[in-house]
Amino acid sequence: MLVFMAWRMPLKRQNNIFYMLQKAIIYFLYFSLIQMGWTQKTWSLEDCVNYALEHNLDHKNLKYDTDISTENYKQAQRDLLPSLGGYTGYNIGFGRYVDPNTNDIITTESFSNSYGISAEISVFEGFRKWNMISHRNLILNAQKASLLNAKYQLAFDIMTAFYDVKFRKGLFAIQKQNLQVFELHEKTIAAKVNLGLKAKSELYDVASDKANKQLNLVKAANALKAAKLILMQHMNLKDSLLVLNEGLEISTNTRSIQSPELLFTKTMEFHPLLKQQQYSVMASQKALALRRSYLYPRINFRSGMNTGYYETNRDVDGKTIAFSEQFKNNTSKFLGFSLSLPIFSKWSFRSHIKTAKINIKKAETQLAITKQRLYKTIQLASQSFKALFEEQLFSERNIDAKTLAHDIAIKKFEKGLINFYDFKTSETQLTEAKIIQLSLTLQLQIQQIKLNFYNGDALFNIR
Repeated sequence: MLVFMAWRMPLKRQNNIFYMLQKAIIYFLYFSLIQMGWTQKTWSLEDCVNYALEHNLDHKNLKYDTDISTENYKQAQRDLLPSLGGYTGYNIGFGRYVDPNTNDIITTESFSNSYGISAEISVFEGFRKWNMISHRNLILNAQKASLLNAKYQLAFDIMTAFYDVKFRKGLFAIQKQNLQVFELHEKTIAAKVNLGLKAKSELYDVASDKANKQLNLVKAANALKAAKLILMQHMNLKDSLLVLNEGLEISTNTRSIQSPELLFTKTMEFHPLLKQQQYSVMASQKALALRRSYLYPRINFRSGMNTGYYETNRDVDGKTIAFSEQFKNNTSKFLGFSLSLPIFSKWSFRSHIKTAKINIKKAETQLAITKQRLYKTIQLASQSFKALFEEQLFSERNIDAKTLAHDIAIKKFEKGLINFYDFKTSETQLTEAKIIQLSLTLQLQIQQIKLNFYNGDALFNIR
């Protein structure tokens, strides 16, 4: 409609309307983009971990394993209830056969119905079902501990990928800043060459070094993209826009770090991997009790009721007795006990008991291995943190010295007191010092979080 109205207007007025419409569209898109920028989500480390715990497929599979263990435990409890069953049948007899009512041999065709219901409960079987309940409960607790440990492991993987993205982002910023500063020096050198204050050959050195810096910037950008992709793969995040929040997660302080022995003592109280191994040891002990229960006799109690209808069941007049009357007259009830004794089973029960004893020793050894590995991990984390903290202090001094030396090199280069190679060497040393400082800072953050976890602090609110 607007186009039609504009067509009826003079050309100058049409141009004004289209110009105003174009400006309105541009302003709308501009403010929409700004609004998108303002509302764009920035991801903290905890945000990344929580998203991964909800969407990581491997983690979902572990949840299903826990659900299966829960159901197995509930079924072990339900196995204490009696079993109840019923049956019915419809039979047609023809030819020469035995009458199920009179046990006579007859040749006339007839039919019969049978009905029954029975219940059975185990009175004694060497406490097998109680041991089974305890065993499956321990398996369930071990599975829950395994799930919790998997959550922590996924969180540590996310944390490593998260800080790698931050490192790559910082490295990209350093390379970008180097290129921008170098471009300013390039203009100064070009101006001096034009004035004849410097040799023209220095322009070739500048061009070569600039190309190298541009290559480093491209490499840093690609490394940043790869680090973000790895983090998103851990999170199972399909959105390509991943913006991490700025700044560090926590502050570092060596005075708050306790000895490895004390950290290990605290870790023993809550670490899910240790809990899983402890439950596995107890479950293997219950498995031994289960195997031994097969050596005991079994006593079962049974009760039931049967009835039936037979076409050959007739009265004195030769008529088939009615269904309701037969159902009542043919009813029989029973109560009974059964006793079964294990006499000889080709030594399989004894063999299973021996295997169960070996499994106990195996589980105990695995628990000892887990404790040993965990203690070594805590030792290394504690030593690594202290070493990184000391290196960071010297790294800060090194950056101050390299910055001062580079500032002096810039002034000397501008005055022609040093050549381009010496200037480039000073710049390279400062860049390396910045990269080392960035790496040390982020590694300190990772080690601090790990040590806080071993100290018993809640990690990302994982439960």
